[in-house]
Amino acid sequence: MGISSECEQGSNSVNGNRNGNGNGNGNVNAVEVECVKCDSCGFTEECTPAYISRLRQRYQGRWLCGLCVEAVKDELLRSDTLISTEEALNRHISFCRDFRA
Repeated sequence: MGISSECEQGSNSVNGNRNGNGNGNGNVNAVEVECVKCDSCGFTEECTPAYISRLRQRYQGRWLCGLCVEAVKDELLRSDTLISTEEALNRHISFCRDFRA
């Protein structure tokens, strides 16, 4: 049993930034979002495809939720020895796997 939000799988359009033309008509631009599941803890979030792509590039093709990104950063900082982002990611994923077991 994994953690999950109320995110439905697939792509959605949500109302994004208000049109900044100042005419007061309240035009709203739609932003495409996708539901994506964290490869570490299993939590799902709605994110833009560009954001998903940037995170996957940063974390060896894996997608991490915001909480796990912060946990990986913390793992890097609190390690007694210099470790790579990949090592910190592997440690965090191992911790999540053991915690859910």
